[in-house]
Amino acid sequence: MSPRVAILGAGGHAKVVADILLCMRRADTAELEIAGFIAPGEQGWLDLPCLGDDNALPDLVRNGIVTHFLVGIGAVKGGKGLRQKVVESAEAAGAKPFTAIHPSATIGHDVDIRHGATIMARTAINPGCHIGEHAVVNTGATIDHDCRVGAFAHIAPGVTLSGGVAIGVNTLIGVGSTIRQGAVVGANTTVGAGAVVVSDLAAEVIAVGCPAKPL
Repeated sequence: MSPRVAILGAGGHAKVVADILLCMRRADTAELEIAGFIAPGEQGWLDLPCLGDDNALPDLVRNGIVTHFLVGIGAVKGGKGLRQKVVESAEAAGAKPFTAIHPSATIGHDVDIRHGATIMARTAINPGCHIGEHAVVNTGATIDHDCRVGAFAHIAPGVTLSGGVAIGVNTLIGVGSTIRQGAVVGANTTVGAGAVVVSDLAAEVIAVGCPAKPL
């Protein structure tokens, strides 16, 4: 049986995730069915329904309507912690994580993409990289050789990670940012849009500017 994937969330990011699944199916890069969205009080998109909120998921899994899930929550306020929370809820309901890779993404050899990750359109991930569980590599981001992206991290659209960069768990790298070769960005850190990171950043800071400095 093909995986029946529910998308956790129903906002703009969730639509992009659904579009990736549709493109994967159209390109025959994966066999899957899109069950719909899991979100409170939301409408579906295209012909994909909203199946209810988190409380509906155990019954959906029990009845075989949903077998797998993919996080559809992006960089909204509180999104980092919320993404981890909905994953824990979905796994407790018995759903399995699904990994989505847009057909236009360029993935090098020896790249380790862990379960639940989302790799969006026109991304490039070069050899030797590790992409953690439920991480997001968003539209047009480039990740050069030997980078490590932690679980639940979000690499926003247009980001450039030079070679050997390490991004911590649950960290957000904002739109259009650039990270210097070999830099380490700690866990639960936010790098603001357009920032240029030229040295290591500690965990749990917000850094902005060129060069990026903690607030």
